[in-house]
This record gives sequence, C-alpha cells and structure tokens, in this order.
Amino acid sequence: MQDKTTPDEGKAPEQAPDNASGLGTKIPAGVYQIYTALAIAKIINMSPTANENGEHNVRLYQNNNEPESIWEIRSIGGLELYTFRNRKDSSLLLTKDKRENNTNLIAANDPSTMSNWDIEDAGDGFVYIRNYVNRYFVSVAGGSTADGTNMILYPFYGENMKFLLIKIGEL
Repeated sequence: MQDKTTPDEGKAPEQAPDNASGLGTKIPAGVYQIYTALAIAKIINMSPTANENGEHNVRLYQNNNEPESIWEIRSIGGLELYTFRNRKDSSLLLTKDKRENNTNLIAANDPSTMSNWDIEDAGDGFVYIRNYVNRYFVSVAGGSTADGTNMILYPFYGENMKFLLIKIGEL
C-alpha cells in the first residue's frame, strides 16, 4: 500500500498553494475541535497516556468529546500566529517531537517557537496548519483514517493536510 503523504515514484509533490505563503488567516481565539478533511468524523486527538518524557502522541481519532480532542487556540501577541493547547492539560502545547528525524506531532510542555503555528485558508472552510519554524504542514500520516494514525509534519502535499476548525466554546 502506498503512503499517501509521500509523492508517487517519479512524481513531484504538489506545490504549496499561493494562499499557503505564510500569510495567515485570522481566527478568533477559542476552544476548538479539529476535523480532518479525509473523514469528517475524525479529529486531531492527544493520547491520554504520556511517554517517559511527559509527552503525549498526537493522532487521529474518532470524535468522542473527551478533553483530549479539544484544543484551546490562542493568538500570539495579536499576530496571525497561534498556539494550540490541549484542553485536558493546558500546559501541553501542540509541537513537533524533538527527536532527530522524527516528524510526529506531540503535546508537550514546550513553549518554544516549534509550538507556534500559522493557520492558512485551504478553501471551502478548510485550513492548513503550518509550523512557524520549519514551514511544514500538519498532515495525517499515510492518508489513513484509522484511529491512532499519527499526525506528522510534512512538506506540502494536499488533501492529508486540510482541516476544519469547529469552535465549540470561548476561552
């Protein structure tokens, strides 16, 4: 089975769209659930169990309305730059796993710039979520919609990277 997040053999990946230029889309601060465009019942969810470093894997999961699937999105200094804090433990920020050559997303107590995100219009109400530092996009690994599929950072590729932000409350 081919990994849909990687280009086909001999085929170049799609170019990042013009609106994914780093000029962000402004959204109101609030409490959100983040749905993938691949399967609208699947959301970005934090594993309830931490590893030995206190980090939680971030994965795709069926919407179960648990705090692990709810994110507080806040603007940084009024800019179109955001942090995503998990509602189960607001000290945990969406960030990239720091291990070398690891593209997985985690929720960790890491206030570094790796936990800063641009939100960019993807059309039809969907957005791209792009890391401020390495400019890679949040993506569903392999294009899978199975519960537990890792969320990763990857150069622009397409449909795996579109998300719907549903505001469900105020901060």
